[in-house]
Amino acid sequence: IVFSGGKGLMRVSSAGGSAQTLTTPDAKKGEISHRTPRFLPGSRAVLFTIAAGNSNQIGLLDLKTRAYHVLVANGSDARYVPSGHVVYLRGGTLFAAPFDLKHLAVTGPEAPVVEAVSSNGPNGALGEYSFSNTGLLVYMQGTGQGSGTVMGWTDLQGQQQSLSETQLWGTGRLSPDGRRIANEIQSADQSTGDLWVFEIDRQTKTRLTFGGTNEDPIWTPDGRRITFGATVGGKSGIYTVAADGSGKPDLVLATDSLPTPNSWSPDGRFLLYSASPGGKSARIFVLPVSGGVAGAPKPLHETDAYEDYAEVSPDGKWVAYISAESGQQEAYAQPFPGPGGKERISTQGANSVRWAHNGKQLYYIVRSGGDPGIFAVDFQATPTLHVGLPAPLIKAFLGTTWDPAPDGKHFLIEQIPGAEATGRRLNGVNNWFDELSRRAPGRK
Repeated sequence: IVFSGGKGLMRVSSAGGSAQTLTTPDAKKGEISHRTPRFLPGSRAVLFTIAAGNSNQIGLLDLKTRAYHVLVANGSDARYVPSGHVVYLRGGTLFAAPFDLKHLAVTGPEAPVVEAVSSNGPNGALGEYSFSNTGLLVYMQGTGQGSGTVMGWTDLQGQQQSLSETQLWGTGRLSPDGRRIANEIQSADQSTGDLWVFEIDRQTKTRLTFGGTNEDPIWTPDGRRITFGATVGGKSGIYTVAADGSGKPDLVLATDSLPTPNSWSPDGRFLLYSASPGGKSARIFVLPVSGGVAGAPKPLHETDAYEDYAEVSPDGKWVAYISAESGQQEAYAQPFPGPGGKERISTQGANSVRWAHNGKQLYYIVRSGGDPGIFAVDFQATPTLHVGLPAPLIKAFLGTTWDPAPDGKHFLIEQIPGAEATGRRLNGVNNWFDELSRRAPGRK
């Protein structure tokens, strides 16, 4: 099994065992990470995405020599098609080029073959398309985050109001006072991104970072600084920067892969973040911070199950988080910093979780499936613990940016233009291999 270890590609036997490093991004060439590996027939080589400083590139890795080179200078999520082509995404368009499996080389010019293909995943690197060996193509049409999104308000009745222009927004958060939004704006090719603070009333933006990969900003409890994950010059870590754009980012903690800050405890003594050390599944870590100096991080749980999106309650006594220990992602809550047992919050899947400002409800979001939207669960910790049943609050297909407003009557949401509450449009194309051969013929 070949997979992305956060930076480079790694390999592990399907029978288990230790993972081995296959590739290391070349920082001198501006490479940040290697993603979306796909075996070529014969299993002697792998196509993958190189996230670089200026663009995504398609790499080809020889598994015998472990050497790789750039196969296509601009593209992501390449796959081999039995018609004798490689296909890949660029700017929402699926391109195809004839490919020689024997010599592992492109043998003719590329051609656009499908327009408005949605993308998802880190920096839009994962294309939402697939095909069968019989020539049936299926793809999501142009409503994913790769097409751009809009930040807005929604009230409890589901009435939405747009706040921003359409941008390649990342995953952002609402400030403690509800007047500003910290978010990433990705580059046009979605390979890099910088952080901005958007003032809601004035409709103005302030840029906080300049270059590299900067994402997943969260606010400090006093609303004066932004904490975020970044990879700059090939070095990853957790950084903090003044929310008004004054000063340069300061390193809080160096990490071996790109981390995701989750939340601060209300007293500012603990930072919870997620990371994938050694290429394992994401885990939640608790980082003690005193006087601006970070201590040694410790895992929230000793587990191999995927965990992410930890949120400390407004009183600092509980933490809610997402875990896949049951086989699918669900929301849980437990005493913080502990000890104490956990309580399951969601019942049919959850993608991320937030506390109401009064601490009396937990909200979680479902981004796909039959009932996408925001759900609410009553939460009472005293005199005895009581967790209510989930109730649908707002039905909508939303992006990754969302937060409850301080007034308890509105939510910041990320609207996906063209998406409807019941899901996105799935298209199918029969006899697609014949079309590829006509539009991107190889050399004779």
